[in-house]
Amino acid sequence: MGLVAPLFRWLYTLEVRRDSSSRARLQAGAIPWCRRAGGRIEVLLVTTRRSGKWTIPRGLTALWRTLARSAKREALEEAGVRGLVSREPLGMVAAPKTYRLAGRVDWQLAVFALEVTDQQTSWKEASQRQRQWFSPEEAAEIVQPRELGALILELATTKQRQPSGGGKQRDAGLLLPTPPQETEAERGERRREHADLGGPR
Repeated sequence: MGLVAPLFRWLYTLEVRRDSSSRARLQAGAIPWCRRAGGRIEVLLVTTRRSGKWTIPRGLTALWRTLARSAKREALEEAGVRGLVSREPLGMVAAPKTYRLAGRVDWQLAVFALEVTDQQTSWKEASQRQRQWFSPEEAAEIVQPRELGALILELATTKQRQPSGGGKQRDAGLLLPTPPQETEAERGERRREHADLGGPR
């Protein structure tokens, strides 16, 4: 790409937030989660636009927007869900991505928990992505980048220990459509389908 890629890489990341110590370019992402009947925790994943790999809603940050607000915005645009976002990130994950003009950009992804209170039937990127609710264990197995799996399991373990309380989502679980029941054969086929996937592109 010669001089083209560095130029577009610089333009593409000019106004994104950077880590205060490492100066790494930052993206923000959300792990949408809900508590089903009986206290079972589930998380929502979306597919990437180009390769169809399962990941979390994530995207660019802006200098004038906090990381938490950016994560909340991505959850609405990419997954069509609203909810309560954590004040602090669950962790940071290396999430490189390759662009057509800019080439590879080495992002650090700040990951926030988002407790879903509303799920829309129509949203901005509905025609570009699939979304699906998973058990934490299954989500951790197929999510990309793979490092997100540990954060998903940690989130689920923490929330499972907490009392269910009486929030809007918990009292009115019908706001979140019940995921279709899969047979063990279907579940195994989907696991094999995603077993050899690499990082999101």
